[in-house]
Amino acid sequence: MGDVGQDGLMTATKAGGDVSNAYEVAKAGGRHEGVYTRYRNQRTPEIEKSIRSFTKRIKEHQDKIDNPMRYVRPDITEQHLAHLVSTLWPEEIMDFGMKIEIMKGILRERNNG
Repeated sequence: MGDVGQDGLMTATKAGGDVSNAYEVAKAGGRHEGVYTRYRNQRTPEIEKSIRSFTKRIKEHQDKIDNPMRYVRPDITEQHLAHLVSTLWPEEIMDFGMKIEIMKGILRERNNG
């Protein structure tokens, strides 16, 4: 399976769009509103730390996709493994990417405001 980096994150919101819209959607009360609410009053170093943490989780999930047998029990069914590799882990990568974009949007707004 190919690399799913931040540039490849798509379908970020229930309303449609891509990750670059995640901040605006969350700020308007849509998907991930809670992330926006939680982080908008956090100190900048705390937000930056969270961005690093989510970036690390994206890399870990990409490794799960690339090397799934390192992360699952040997007796896993092929169907379950296929679901993890093709659906669950890529969705989690997209979710982490949206959260990163929300936090970056908060920082951009602070710097421009």
